[in-house]
Order: sequence, then C-alpha cells, then structure tokens
Amino acid sequence: MKTLLLPLVLAAPAAAQATFTVVQSGSFPTANADASAIVGTDSQGAFLWTATGGYTPLGEQSGVGVSEDGQSVLGQITDPVTGENVAGIWTAATGWQSLGGFGSSCGSDATNPYELSGDAQTAVGLGW
Repeated sequence: MKTLLLPLVLAAPAAAQATFTVVQSGSFPTANADASAIVGTDSQGAFLWTATGGYTPLGEQSGVGVSEDGQSVLGQITDPVTGENVAGIWTAATGWQSLGGFGSSCGSDATNPYELSGDAQTAVGLGW
C-alpha cells in the first residue's frame, strides 16, 4: 500500500497577517489570551507591555502574571512593612500592593507568585 503525501499550504487573508513588535530584552513569562498584554522582568524589574500603551516599567523584582484586560500584574515584590519577598498585585490606580505571607518564610521569601487569573481575583503560588 502506498501513501500519498500532499503538502498543505495555508493562506491567511491579508487582514490576519502577523505583526511583530520588539518589546525589550528580559524574560517574558506570560501574556493574556490575545497577547495584547505581556508581563516580564528586565534590568529595571517588572514591566507591563500592552498593544495600546507600550512598555511600562513597574519596578520591584519580577512580573509573572497578567489579567485578561491587561490592567493587573502579579509579581514578586519586597513587602514595605516586613521587608520579606512576597507576591504582590500592581494596577495603575494603586501601584504595588503586597499580598503578604502566612507567618513563616523560606529564606527571605514569605510567598512566591506563579500566575494570576484572567479576572485578577485569584493569584496562585507558594507560601510558608
């Protein structure tokens, strides 16, 4: 039995062509579903890049999660009260807000952020 293999060519309409934007150097751990908001970490700390607003440095240690609307960022920050490394949430209206810890730590880390839900109501990570 012989198998006939035919090449498959997909042609996207002109309106659906990909575009490329140089963001920055650094790490880019996550984006929202349509990639209109990207969060990452570069030499200045956490940053948010959006298709409408471009690059916004957020300071602190790292950015690891972004909400679906691109308005909230989850990252690792230094808690202003305890000095420990904790998960924090950033918005343009509030800046960084500590999510705190559970009363213990692993080294200088009380909590470590991993990801943020699309509606920014749930953050996941590690805590001690």
